[in-house]
Amino acid sequence: IRKLRQWAGGLRGRCHANGFIEIDPRQDEQDFLDTLLHELLHRELSDLDEQAVIRVAERLAWEMWKLDYRRVRA
Repeated sequence: IRKLRQWAGGLRGRCHANGFIEIDPRQDEQDFLDTLLHELLHRELSDLDEQAVIRVAERLAWEMWKLDYRRVRA
């Protein structure tokens, strides 16, 4: 997983065919968590359709956020 270097439109993240994930680091913390989970779901459960990925990622991100999961910057 790495930070996106080039931006295209409203793209917040992408999962490449080889499983490599890129994420826009400019997102706020909650959106970053949602995007990370979204792209991980694409990588690990590639049979899910986009709407299912969105629904599951948003739910997981919300539940993790309520439990105070946050990104720690090194």
